[in-house]
Amino acid sequence: MFGNRICVPDDAELKREILAQAHGSPYAMHPGSTKMYYNLKRSYWWYNMKKEIAEYVAECLVYGQSERTIQTLEDMLRACIIEFQGSWDDYLPLMEFAYNNSYQSSIGMAPYESLFWLGLSNTFVLE
Repeated sequence: MFGNRICVPDDAELKREILAQAHGSPYAMHPGSTKMYYNLKRSYWWYNMKKEIAEYVAECLVYGQSERTIQTLEDMLRACIIEFQGSWDDYLPLMEFAYNNSYQSSIGMAPYESLFWLGLSNTFVLE
């Protein structure tokens, strides 16, 4: 024990299980890293706890964004197949174009637009 908190040994699997339960609980409502840290620190303690919680929550956010992207693409393909008939692979280039040219709130622009701006920032002028 560390005060009134349980000291968690340096066991990655055990810590991961604690984090998964804290983040996935129906009562947690997917808390951010700060809220999750304050909730967990009442009962647990381990070295670098705050950092590990932040990394875990960031990982969950990335996974969730990927899942939403996949679902969006599946919905777009399904709509094309219903509307135009045929095989999904016939419409894959169309979906890629539509998705890459659609506004993404996470980056504040379309993916193709971000490539354009990245390209400009990587160019230089020879005099």
